[in-house]
Amino acid sequence: MLFWAVDNPALANYLLISGDRDFSNALHQLRMRRYNILLAQPVKAAAALVAAAKCVWHWTSLVYGGPPFTRTGEHSDGISDTIPTSRIS
Repeated sequence: MLFWAVDNPALANYLLISGDRDFSNALHQLRMRRYNILLAQPVKAAAALVAAAKCVWHWTSLVYGGPPFTRTGEHSDGISDTIPTSRIS
């Protein structure tokens, strides 16, 4: 995962499909280095893993082309978004 970052400069997208908290530290490191972290997770994923991602999908939603959900107002690019809380797990 981090070796990929060596060969791909920042501002690249990184999509992780997992719910395992063991990846959370690496994702936080990549996000601090300005990588765009995208996460597809099972219904129950570690909170630390979800916190590292800019955009999050439930895996089943992504498979069917559904939109990501994010926490209200959390965008690293400074744009505020309001997402209905009924879509946040």
